[in-house]
Amino acid sequence: VRLIVEDSRGEAAVGLTAANKLVALDRVVAIVGCVTSGVTLAVAPQVNQSKVPIVSPGGSSPNLTTAGDYVFRTWPSDVFEADAMARHVVSRGVS
Repeated sequence: VRLIVEDSRGEAAVGLTAANKLVALDRVVAIVGCVTSGVTLAVAPQVNQSKVPIVSPGGSSPNLTTAGDYVFRTWPSDVFEADAMARHVVSRGVS
């Protein structure tokens, strides 16, 4: 296993350039990151087309659910988080 590090700086355009380099030049078999939903959604078309899986450790946008067969996340969707938080607040009687 060889680790190749690129930094999107949280910017979609920079992340797309980095993903293109990782896929085309470095010929990686998988990508861990992007951390944010915006960058992950920006690179989703590229990784899906190239069939290179990406795992986002912090992406929470509901749109990641349908971003493609090669896009995964380890963080729950904002929809799930909002529902869980609302149920928690109601169960604690917080208003």
